[in-house]
Amino acid sequence: IIVVGAVYAILFSGNNIEDKKEKTASTEQSKLIFDGEGRKLIGPIELNKGLVVLRAKNQTGLNDVFSLNVYFDKNGNGTLEEGEGYTGGNISVGYEDAEAFDGAITFKSNGGGYFVDVDGGRWQINFDQQDKLAKNAPAPDSFAGKGIQVTKKFYLPAGEYTFNANNKKGGNFIVYMVDEDGNSTPRLVNEAGDFKGDFTVNNVFAGNYVFAISGGEWTITKIGAEKH
Repeated sequence: IIVVGAVYAILFSGNNIEDKKEKTASTEQSKLIFDGEGRKLIGPIELNKGLVVLRAKNQTGLNDVFSLNVYFDKNGNGTLEEGEGYTGGNISVGYEDAEAFDGAITFKSNGGGYFVDVDGGRWQINFDQQDKLAKNAPAPDSFAGKGIQVTKKFYLPAGEYTFNANNKKGGNFIVYMVDEDGNSTPRLVNEAGDFKGDFTVNNVFAGNYVFAISGGEWTITKIGAEKH
């Protein structure tokens, strides 16, 4: 699970939740795409087990922020209760970074209902449930992006792998590798500001993966041969 930036942790009382809750029609649930303005609580959204990529966009003024937090309906009663089910799935950006935010995070779904507390300008979020591929994804080569993003899937045979990472133009540079079940490695890179260096992932199981990344402008490139 990814935690990006400072955790925007918010606990709710039952009354506040009912006031802010965004009711979801069955047609909206099938799309898993939601639009809104300001602060709203969306859910519960029924999700399948496995990797979920939560994609988010925001349009706002320079003096506003954009944040979201993902919660699990642990008690199964359709209401987010105080202190319930924080998954660690989080985005928190401020000011100019929020004005035209377009990014993504991952979290692991155990099935059942999930809530997202969103605060921003005019925003859209999309629960992208990642079905397991019937065949292996392409082998990794190089990935490039900006800000908070999730790469396309790539395949690794069992072994040990080394990647070169480069981050510039600021940002807290954090890298995780996540499998198709939503299981994440610990932080493979956690560096403030510009960074250039290598990281190694040990004891990889054969399978398809994504990188979940936050930073400035970054690239990740596989180097060397796998070790078995």
